[in-house]
Amino acid sequence: SPPLRLLEPEAIDGNVTAAELVILNSLAARLKPLRIFEFGTFDGRTTLNLAAHSPEGAKVYTLDLPPKKEVDTRFPLTGDKKFVPQVSRRLRFEKTELEKKIITLSGDSADFDISPFLKKMDFIFIDGAHTYEYVLNDSEKALTMLKDQGVILWHDYGAWEGVTRALNEFYQTRPEYKNLKRVRGTSLAFLIR
Repeated sequence: SPPLRLLEPEAIDGNVTAAELVILNSLAARLKPLRIFEFGTFDGRTTLNLAAHSPEGAKVYTLDLPPKKEVDTRFPLTGDKKFVPQVSRRLRFEKTELEKKIITLSGDSADFDISPFLKKMDFIFIDGAHTYEYVLNDSEKALTMLKDQGVILWHDYGAWEGVTRALNEFYQTRPEYKNLKRVRGTSLAFLIR
C-alpha cells in the first residue's frame, strides 16, 4: 500500500480516531480520488489528511456551517451544537502547503445547492450533523454527487443514534445501499459503487 502520513495526529472530541484516520488516508492513497467532498469540516483534520493522500491536482471540497455563536439550521442540531464552528477556531489545514487543494464551502447542508457537484465526486466523507434528518439529507445528496464509481464513508455509525438509524434504514429499504458495510472496530461505514 502507498506510504501514509498521519498529519495532525492529536484528536479532540469530534475528530475521527487515529485508526479511522489511517483507514481514510489508506483509502484516499489507494483510490487516488481527484474530487473529494466532505460534509462537516469541523477543525479540518480529516480535510488535511484527505488532501495529503489524494493525487496532485485533486480538489477537496469541505462544507460546514458558517462560524457563528448561533446558527439557524433547517433541522435541529441537538447534541451537535457543541461542534458548530466558532469564529476563533483554527482549521488545521490553514497555512499549510496542502491548503491550495482545499476549497471551503459554508452553509447548511440541508439547503446547500449540490448541482455543481452532481456525478462529479470520486470520494465523499459524511461527518456533519449527526441527527437522523441530517444523515438522511447528506446521504441522499452524496449519492447523487458520486460518480458511477466511487466511495461514500460515514463517521459515527454505532456511536450516534441518528447516524445508525438512518444507515440501518437505508440498508434495509433501499437497493442502492445493499452493499453498505461497517468497518469492524471503528465507527466508519462505507458504500463502494
